[in-house]
Amino acid sequence: MQETYEQAGITRNPATHGKESQTITDLLRVLESMLDDPAAFGYTNDGVQERVRADAEALLTDLQPSFRADGDFENLAQPTEFDLGSPVVYLDLHQEEGVRGQAETSLMMQVLFNAVYERAKGTDKRVVFVIDEAALSVT
Repeated sequence: MQETYEQAGITRNPATHGKESQTITDLLRVLESMLDDPAAFGYTNDGVQERVRADAEALLTDLQPSFRADGDFENLAQPTEFDLGSPVVYLDLHQEEGVRGQAETSLMMQVLFNAVYERAKGTDKRVVFVIDEAALSVT
């Protein structure tokens, strides 16, 4: 993931954090490049190159089906459509019920909650985070 952000000019320097964030699709492209040519990423040892290829292939095998255009998580492969800088952000996961399983909805909630939490930590404003009718069922 670090290589993906570096290619977009995003580093640990907070001054670069305003640049457009990369998506999982960008990561998949980097993994494909690593699979094709690990040396281009600084891996010059033959044994290490083979490990990098194997790791990239394993990640691509696991990630591509879920994040492609018809995958279960295709919506997570696109840039966000909501503005975390607006005064009020309303996240409604109700539409996901019945469409995706509980595990997928829980993953989506975790991603959204993490995004909101990270944004809230970066402000000196008062943040109220309300969760309405959150229900968990244990099976």
